[in-house]
Amino acid sequence: MIKQFYIVRHGQTEYNLKRLVQGKGIDADLNGLGQEQASRLYEAYKHISFDKCYTSSLKRTTQTVKHFLEAGLVSEPLSGLDEMGYGFFEGKEIDLHKIDGKTVLDISNEWEAGNFEVKPSGGESLYDVQQREREAFDYILSNEDESVVLVCMHSRAIRILLCTLLDLSFDRMKTFVPKNTGVSILNYDTDTKKFELESFNMADHLNGIKV
Repeated sequence: MIKQFYIVRHGQTEYNLKRLVQGKGIDADLNGLGQEQASRLYEAYKHISFDKCYTSSLKRTTQTVKHFLEAGLVSEPLSGLDEMGYGFFEGKEIDLHKIDGKTVLDISNEWEAGNFEVKPSGGESLYDVQQREREAFDYILSNEDESVVLVCMHSRAIRILLCTLLDLSFDRMKTFVPKNTGVSILNYDTDTKKFELESFNMADHLNGIKV
């Protein structure tokens, strides 16, 4: 049996627009563009017969799938799907704000270079996020009657998740950079217990939107 997961990044927030660090400690709303992206997402995928929706515990994900929920799709928030905790960086400029001599981008570059132990000051490590995501997906997979599932998450959390489920090294995160409301499809074979990436970051529903 194949289970299919539609993994969606949340719509745009003002933090995204202003390039501010937005970890799990920032519970931001979608901005106007993010709401339009959410509407476009629904129109593009409302024909899919989803059995369930899972979101993080942060409202930008539930707001992104709002139209699916209004149409009757059952949803469950899981804190294990939350964005990485960026600690003292949260709310600060991605490119400019330094703590211990490093910006968040510097830390990301270290991950890409293979230094997976480094973590944001006061925040989570890659392994911390990986562990809670594993627990969340173990729970999701335990629900045997759910074959087609919508999952709304966050940028770095999605990158970590894909590396984990596809058994890839974290330095491959740089190949998985989802757009706001970009859709990736993962297939899970319940016999082999293996995941396969069918599509990544599909965003045709955003055509014509000025980002």
